[in-house]
Amino acid sequence: MSLLRVPKDDLYAFAKDQQVAVEDFSTKPKLLKELDELGLTIDDYQAWEKENDAEELVVAQEEERELAKSANVEEDEEKVLVRMRRNNPYYEYSGVEFTRENPFQFLTRKQAAALIASEEGFSRAHEDDVREFYNQ
Repeated sequence: MSLLRVPKDDLYAFAKDQQVAVEDFSTKPKLLKELDELGLTIDDYQAWEKENDAEELVVAQEEERELAKSANVEEDEEKVLVRMRRNNPYYEYSGVEFTRENPFQFLTRKQAAALIASEEGFSRAHEDDVREFYNQ
């Protein structure tokens, strides 16, 4: 294989990375001539491409890990509305106060799941529940 078969955009990126003086509007023949004058061959291009692919893979993996972390944080911090249906005048859970007068509070998904699973008289609430309660 020769540099003739390499797409122009890839040749341009290779030339720029090798600090060859090329312009944005350079033609493929001009790029090939500049690379040839510097003694750069298809072997140099393939080594550069392999290294470049490895770097891109590392960057992609790091970005994927960051996205996964932020997705977990967002999921943990997403709030849901919980209603106290029991007749207690006051109930506190994880620093959040439910009262008979205000039985609706926002909790993280994890907190809400734990409260609903461990205590009777609590459930997920919806807009309609809030409207119904406060319009009485």
